[in-house]
Amino acid sequence: HPHCTARCFFLHFTGQHVLERTAGLVSATGDVEGRFTVGLPAQGRSIMGPWAAQILTQHVQRAVQAGLLHSALDSAAIWCHIQTVEDTEALRAALPSLGLVGFVGDGAILPRKSGVSDLPMEPSPGLVPFRSPESLSVQIQLPHRGHVTGMGIRAGVTLIAGGGFHGKSTLLQALEAGVYNKVGVLEVLGAASGFGSASYALCWPW
Repeated sequence: HPHCTARCFFLHFTGQHVLERTAGLVSATGDVEGRFTVGLPAQGRSIMGPWAAQILTQHVQRAVQAGLLHSALDSAAIWCHIQTVEDTEALRAALPSLGLVGFVGDGAILPRKSGVSDLPMEPSPGLVPFRSPESLSVQIQLPHRGHVTGMGIRAGVTLIAGGGFHGKSTLLQALEAGVYNKVGVLEVLGAASGFGSASYALCWPW
C-alpha cells in the first residue's frame, strides 16, 4: 500500500543521547533485534487479510533490510559514531586526573535547533561556535582524534556571568546533558577541534 510505511510502522524515535534501549538490542553473539509495532489494516471489525499479508511478508522485510543490515547502512558514519563514543568515554575518564569536572570543546555548537529538539542549531550568520577563554583552556589527548582543546571546568564553585540572552542557561543545559554520550557526526560542524556535532562536545563525569 503506498501509505504503509507512514501508517503501519511505529518505531521509538530516539534523540542524540547514546543510552541502552529496549527498542533495539545487539546480543553478545552479534545478533541484532529491532522492536517495532505494525498496525494491521481493518475495515470495521474485520482484518483486511491480503493487505495485512503484504505488510508482514513484504513491507516488514524491506524495512528490516533497509534499517538493520550493515550492508544497507553508511559504514563511514557508523565508524565515526563508534569513534565519537570511544573518544567521549576516554575524555570523561581523563577529567579527574586533571582536576576537572567538566569540559566544553572549542568549536562546540551549544544552542539547540529548537526548544523541543536536542539537535545542534543549523549554521546561520548569527551562530557563534564556543571558544574557551585562554585562562581555562586545556588540551586532552584522545584515542581517535588526537589532541583536542576546550574549556576545562575545575572542581569547586564556577561563576557564569553575562547579560540577558548571552548563553548562560544554554551552557548550563549543555553541561547538564554532558553526562551522556552523544551521536557524533563530524561533518555537520567541521570545527577545528574535530568534535563536530558530538552534540555539545562536552563531558561531565557522573
